[in-house]
Amino acid sequence: MRCRFSRRRVRLRPTHGPEPAPMPDPSRRALGLLAAGAAVLIWAGWIVAVRGAVSGGAGGGAGALSPVDLALLRYGGPALLLAPVWLRLGPLPRGVAPWRVAAMSLGWGAPFVLLGAQGLRSADVGLFAALVPGGLPLWVAALSALFLGARLNPAARAGLALIALAGALALIAATPQARAGAPWLLAASMGWAVYALAYRGSGLGPVAATAVVSFWSCVMLTPVVMVTGTGLFALSPAAFAAQFALHGVLSGVASVAAFALALSALGAARAAAFSALVPALAVLGGYVALGEAPAPLTLLAVLCAVAGVTIINRAQ
Repeated sequence: MRCRFSRRRVRLRPTHGPEPAPMPDPSRRALGLLAAGAAVLIWAGWIVAVRGAVSGGAGGGAGALSPVDLALLRYGGPALLLAPVWLRLGPLPRGVAPWRVAAMSLGWGAPFVLLGAQGLRSADVGLFAALVPGGLPLWVAALSALFLGARLNPAARAGLALIALAGALALIAATPQARAGAPWLLAASMGWAVYALAYRGSGLGPVAATAVVSFWSCVMLTPVVMVTGTGLFALSPAAFAAQFALHGVLSGVASVAAFALALSALGAARAAAFSALVPALAVLGGYVALGEAPAPLTLLAVLCAVAGVTIINRAQ
């Protein structure tokens, strides 16, 4: 018996690493870029808006809105607009551990805005940018190492070192009054990291997570408002509509939907790279809208934060 062997050549793919993610088609990629850009602009603008609201900047009057008022706007809007989502899922979505829902709601829900807004009463936008969005990866890495036993590669360590340097430089450049807000901002950033870790294993999409967190935030805020009251009723209809659109619609819903679209169109790594722009855009917005000119050391801190976040996103 004679055996015949095929002479056809077979090309073997290299096995030394994962294949790069395929690039999306140009039109979908352009849509993803626009969505990611819109999301980071809204996030940066929200920081500036909160600073202006609680400090009286940009014509807002001294302490025009309290942290409680801002939390009501930020989560009341999404809870109302996304009611069909959380009504369908339920306050405790099936398959999601209750502790995850609690961690997500406490980390990125009403306490996050209450802490961040309280910090911005004294801290400027530059310090917020360096410690909260800039410091988020540092908290995520620390909590992951502490509770999950995660290990970092050398590139990620370099990025975290830059972020730590950014926080130190921002604190050195800040005035004593601004430093008084730092503990509130650090607590807000840590809460955001808790949310990020709890969200990863929840199985929820961004919009669904926003709906559930907004529902529980309103539950948490109800007894607070009964004790402290709210200044929202003192706003004119036009002023209330503007604040609701900015905090509730744009920041609470539109930015989440835009970033979800960016994730779908660009992939997680490419979309996450845009988050590195938030600190720089926030500082620019603070200068343009509020007249908060950053000190040279603050600018260096923001650049370090942007570089650190970029390195970490690329290292993942």
